[in-house]
Amino acid sequence: MNSHLNNSHLTKDEINNALLGLSYPGSIEDGHLRACEQCAAEVERSRALLADFGRAARQEAERDENFWARQRLVIASRVEHSARRWALTVVWGAVTATAAVAVLWIASTQTPDKPVPPPEPPKIADEQLLKHVEAALERGTPEALAPAEVLIRELDRSTAARKRTK
Repeated sequence: MNSHLNNSHLTKDEINNALLGLSYPGSIEDGHLRACEQCAAEVERSRALLADFGRAARQEAERDENFWARQRLVIASRVEHSARRWALTVVWGAVTATAAVAVLWIASTQTPDKPVPPPEPPKIADEQLLKHVEAALERGTPEALAPAEVLIRELDRSTAARKRTK
């Protein structure tokens, strides 16, 4: 709905269209701008504000040669630092890969030609073994195994009693 048809002022969208040049000459909005001083003043105030903003932005963007030289220096040092870091990463990667290959090569070439046989138990005569067993039995039961010895005696006695009753 066009607000200027009922004798009110232009809307913000219509003013923006006039600022952007989207209202064509001879249109209703253009006629209203010619007739209404308040709307025309608003459009001119906005144009002046945008022009001032453009000038300020261009002034801020203007830099002297020293500024651009510093910018080029900072950029160049960052590129150089990045290249050094990349080269260092490649070198460490190569060193690690070489070390891994060396470890694998050493491990694969260190297999013995003749496997070492397990040590043989010492050979003792049967008589000597029997003497060792007899000596162990004569020493008696260690104190830590005394409760087990009592348990074994009771089991032997109950087994013998069962056999007699059968």
